Amino acid sequence: MTIIDRENSLIVDSEGSVRPLRVGGASCSSSLNCFQDVFGLKTIARDLFLPAGYPASVTPDYLTFQIYDSIQGLSSYIRGMLSNQSILLGLGFGNKDASIVAATLSIAARETIATISSLYVCSKSSSFDSHSKQWRLAADICNDIALTLQICAPFFDKHKFLIMYLLGAVCQAVTGVAGSSTRMALTQHFALQQNAANVAACESAQETAITAIGLLLGLLLARLSESSIPQAAIVCFIVLTYIHIHANIKAMRCLRITRLNRFRLGILFHAWLQKEQQILVPEQVARLEPLLPGIPFLDTGPFSNIDIMIAPSLDSVQRRDPAAIKRLVDVFDDAQAMHCIVQSTMKRHRIYVFLTDRGISGEDVIRAYLDGLCMGMSAPVSQRMVARFIEALKQSPWTMDPVLLNQGSSRISLKKKE
Repeated sequence: MTIIDRENSLIVDSEGSVRPLRVGGASCSSSLNCFQDVFGLKTIARDLFLPAGYPASVTPDYLTFQIYDSIQGLSSYIRGMLSNQSILLGLGFGNKDASIVAATLSIAARETIATISSLYVCSKSSSFDSHSKQWRLAADICNDIALTLQICAPFFDKHKFLIMYLLGAVCQAVTGVAGSSTRMALTQHFALQQNAANVAACESAQETAITAIGLLLGLLLARLSESSIPQAAIVCFIVLTYIHIHANIKAMRCLRITRLNRFRLGILFHAWLQKEQQILVPEQVARLEPLLPGIPFLDTGPFSNIDIMIAPSLDSVQRRDPAAIKRLVDVFDDAQAMHCIVQSTMKRHRIYVFLTDRGISGEDVIRAYLDGLCMGMSAPVSQRMVARFIEALKQSPWTMDPVLLNQGSSRISLKKKE
């Protein structure tokens, strides 16, 4: 009897000796593999950069995402060296006539603007979990804008330089908050065996290695920009920016997140209605899902014209649309109902979905959301069709609880007069 360890390409025979596993008739004991076996480089690299139990401990899209993420990270660090060099030149580094006080005040202004911007972005972070893919891409685009502003700023006068310098700080603040927050959400997606901390640690190790490589390449490129051919550095910056954007788009497209948000649920329901009642798989939805968060003129997904507010607080609706509260009082007459839907009197395609306090599950939230969609659609959809869709959804790979529909925490109940 023999024991095989395919992950480490090893085999244990009946006598207890361990030897390399032969693959396709050829032994793994080539010169490269022997080098790895002697020094343990393969094992060290796997333990350092891949989560324990890989690939079973993470989702199938983990490795593809990390490859594209490493490419975009390397591009950012190289360009970061060039932009830092430009900022130092703009602040007067190497110029004997430059004022130290002016440079210090510029840096202080930048830090102040960055701090205020970070606080503002934090106040808008409620959709980071539900739209982690979209906000992650938005964060990287903001980083591209910031680096471009910084590398171009020294070519303008002092006042325009300061404006571009501060705008770059705002963009980097968005990148910092949105990027770090969505990274946590994606880590939870990748972790399959309650190993989010291990996945995060391995990702940190990958980022550290990419940072070191990026800094070295950035230093070489920075030296190139000081030579007689600085145009080459600009061309490299443009090429790297394209690579960065392309790698980010590929990384977001490869993610197969199974928890339902508004984009994914809308795509699934639209396909169910249009394509003979078929539930799309996560790979199909990943190719159709919008990649930017809730920007009206860029949101081309199904039902994008219908604004559904799930479980809004009564006081917020009262301030925004008082007539909707009066309509709620008129139509909410069933104490056993799980939800109540009211159409806005101020905006035609705004639907308020009020949830009751009767133990709402993820399935109930999905049903309430779909009922709201049906009210806002021009073509009527029967409740039976919605029920069949939800039953089919239960048999699919999609996760129905918890759902990420940006639902509020408000719950209502009906108390009839005695």
